[in-house]
Amino acid sequence: STLTQCSRSPLSDNEFRYYCDSVGQIIHQMELRKVIYAGGIEPSLRRVVWKHIMNVYPAGLTGKERMDYIKQKSAEYYNLRETWRLAVKEQGASINGELAYVTSMVRKDVLRTDRHHPFYAGSDDNQNVGALFNVLTTYALNHPSVSYCQGMSDICSTILVTMCDEGQAYICFSALM
Repeated sequence: STLTQCSRSPLSDNEFRYYCDSVGQIIHQMELRKVIYAGGIEPSLRRVVWKHIMNVYPAGLTGKERMDYIKQKSAEYYNLRETWRLAVKEQGASINGELAYVTSMVRKDVLRTDRHHPFYAGSDDNQNVGALFNVLTTYALNHPSVSYCQGMSDICSTILVTMCDEGQAYICFSALM
């Protein structure tokens, strides 16, 4: 069998600008999604476009407001992350309940992440493996009705590789979930 070819080339930066107004808001949402579906997005542009198509931003924000929004949400993420990390540090080996369950489940899946990918290669103390663990644990503990389930690490790991930023990966993963 042959692989299905994309029907067009990936979305480029210049082409993306066509779908935006003067302050960078998407104005042709469905057209943009169809173009991406048919050909994908140039890898260098994914970090920007994914935030738009995952509906990370509230409607009507200018470029500067979007940057400020991401900074604010990233700071919120790091505060949430520090809350559970402090609890783990204080409780040590005696952690129990939801915290113990979530960290155990996430750790098992994170350690199974594709270690052949350069971003996650190497030992278990690879900082990117740690970042993936942090994002997933923070999400699960702050969304208890969803919590964590197997497979979330596969989705989140791709987002983290693309964003190359723990806070932004959390924001995108939360928006997607």
